[in-house]
Amino acid sequence: MVLTRSLAETGATVALTTKLTTAPVLIVNWVKAWINGTPIASQTEIGLACGILVFFSIIILLVLAKVVKTRRAT
Repeated sequence: MVLTRSLAETGATVALTTKLTTAPVLIVNWVKAWINGTPIASQTEIGLACGILVFFSIIILLVLAKVVKTRRAT
């Protein structure tokens, strides 16, 4: 369900704006360029960008879970 929502938000951002570039939109643009034969980034860079995005998402979720847990305890 989270993956579906993420894909929908990325698709909506790509469809509605040309000036805004979020991290998921940047990765999508890199992959499209690579598939079309005009790579902007290598496969390693694309994979690293995806990994960094996932890593920071997990860190943010853990921090938020900790904040919510401490607020409920008080």
